[in-house]
Formats: sequence, C-alpha cells, structure tokens
Amino acid sequence: MDMGGKMVALINGNVYEEGQVVDGNIIAAITFESVTIMENGTKKILPIKR
Repeated sequence: MDMGGKMVALINGNVYEEGQVVDGNIIAAITFESVTIMENGTKKILPIKR
C-alpha cells in the first residue's frame, strides 16, 4: 500500500518498508502486486493477497 508516497507492506499485523528485516529476511521491494524479499541471498517474490 502507499503511505504518504512510500510503499509499505502489512505483514502479520505490522507495517514494513523496503530495507527492513522480517523474520531474518530483508524486504527488497514492495509493489501493489508483490513483496520481494532476500532469503539466504536469494530473491523470493511473494504475491499480495487481496
């Protein structure tokens, strides 16, 4: 979602921005369709549930 011009994701009830760490994984990118994380050095794209 867009929060004041910045893309954020709601994960497990918490709001995260790109660059933050969730469960040991870095959030690399957030779009309206997906969240991309770095998991053990590998990019993983997680689709957004609507």
